[in-house]
Amino acid sequence: MTLPGSYNKEVRARFENPAHAGDIVGDYAEVIAADVAESRQGARLVLCAGLNGGKIAALRFRVKGCPYLVAAAEVVCDSLEGGSTDRLAGVSALELKDRLAVPTGRMGRMLLVDDAARALLESIGE
Repeated sequence: MTLPGSYNKEVRARFENPAHAGDIVGDYAEVIAADVAESRQGARLVLCAGLNGGKIAALRFRVKGCPYLVAAAEVVCDSLEGGSTDRLAGVSALELKDRLAVPTGRMGRMLLVDDAARALLESIGE
C-alpha cells in the first residue's frame, strides 16, 4: 500500500514494510503480551515479546489504526529487539511523535505505544 505525501519518509517506509508485524514464532523462556486500545477512535495495539535471559529475543505487533501507529510500533520493535528488557522503560511517546512528525491530533496513538511498552515491562516475570 502506498501512502499519500503528507506522511514523512520514515512513516511511509515503516508502514509499507513493517518487518515486525505479526505473531511471535519460536521457543522462548517467556512470552508476554500487552493489549492496549483507545476506545474513542477504535485504535488498538497488541505488542508481544519473546524473552530469553533478560533480553527481548523477538518483538512483534498487531495494529488496528493509522499509519502513524503502525510506524511507531515498528520503530519500537526494531529498536528494542535484541536488547535488554529494561529498555522498554525508555519508550517515549514524545520522541516517537517528533521522530515520525505525528500531528498533535494523533498523539493518542503514540501514547498507546508508550502504554504497551510499559505494560510489557510490568508483566515480566509474573
